[in-house]
Amino acid sequence: MQITALTALIYRISQSEFLLGAITFCAFIPILPLSTFAGTLIDRIDKRKALLITQSLALIQAFIFAFLAFTDLIQIWHMLVLSLALGIVAAFDMPLRQASLIELVGDKSMIPNAIALNSLQFNVARVIGPTIAGFVIVFFNEAWCFLLNGLSYLTILYAILKIDWQKPIQEEKGKNIRKKSLLENWQDGFAYIRHNQPIYTLLIIISVVALSIGSYSAIVPALAKHLFNGQADIQSAILAFAGMGAIIGNIWLANFKSPFNLTYVIGGMIAAASIALILLGQTRSLIWGLPLVSIVGAGIIMTAASVNSLLQMLVANERRGQVMSFYIAGFTGLYPLGALMAGFLSEKIGVPLTLVILGCIGLLNVIFYASIFKKVAAQIKYSFSSNLNI
Repeated sequence: MQITALTALIYRISQSEFLLGAITFCAFIPILPLSTFAGTLIDRIDKRKALLITQSLALIQAFIFAFLAFTDLIQIWHMLVLSLALGIVAAFDMPLRQASLIELVGDKSMIPNAIALNSLQFNVARVIGPTIAGFVIVFFNEAWCFLLNGLSYLTILYAILKIDWQKPIQEEKGKNIRKKSLLENWQDGFAYIRHNQPIYTLLIIISVVALSIGSYSAIVPALAKHLFNGQADIQSAILAFAGMGAIIGNIWLANFKSPFNLTYVIGGMIAAASIALILLGQTRSLIWGLPLVSIVGAGIIMTAASVNSLLQMLVANERRGQVMSFYIAGFTGLYPLGALMAGFLSEKIGVPLTLVILGCIGLLNVIFYASIFKKVAAQIKYSFSSNLNI
């Protein structure tokens, strides 16, 4: 809800596609340099207490946005600075939530289903949030969206306090990690990733997704205006259909029987989303555009959930926070660079051609994945059979 209101507000004030990319850049760029450090720290601290801190900080940020908007004091620099502040919080919160999953699930074999269900509830919110935000903006204003977002964090804090956390058995390697400095831990974690080809390859694939097809969402207001001649109502519809596509994909993933088959899902979904994005750039009809957006949304989220699941099952417990922080750095931390590129290209060459370029980069990612698929898939299958007994 907040991102819908924020992008709508800054576009209404500035009418600048570049500032759409800039606001997204500020919200996500801290994740790139900070999240890998955060992952090293996460493996050493109480995750429940840390989550309470990050969610409380996000709540404060939302209420500041609401105050500035209600009092008509809000300016573009406020939006940029507050988005940057939330990005710093997110750099710790996102890998923290991913690393906490094993403590909530307990059974490692259930991780793919748990991740799909977690992604499902997130995408239900993506459908409901923009839809509600669109109505609130049309009938009231953006300030009410910021207030409702702040109030929603109260329920999250309550849930964290009530959840029964099951900490995994502390392994000897995990105890040794705490004896080293943060820098030594970070260096060890990077070496662990670099010498584990399945993990390293999956991280490269998801990073390119963020830089290409994933960055289209940063220019949705401009897309709504230039392709479909719409405002906040069309913007909300686009986001809602993208979320619905993601929901359908997540429901399918939640019932997946073989985690190994997720390796096929990754290539197929990147290809589908890339082609749909190219076609989206050529249409001016909502009848065709909204289904294409659903395919893009499904492809991006199913790819991310599949990579997430495979990483969670391949990584050792004592390296979980570090590896998942690199996943967040790749998928979320690189997104602002893609968003900035998308905003810049949209302003210089137009939205339609920008979508085509992003889709073509996505197809190049598929070609790269296909070129090394057999080798990586064989290594993943071996890791499952030898370490996970799947």
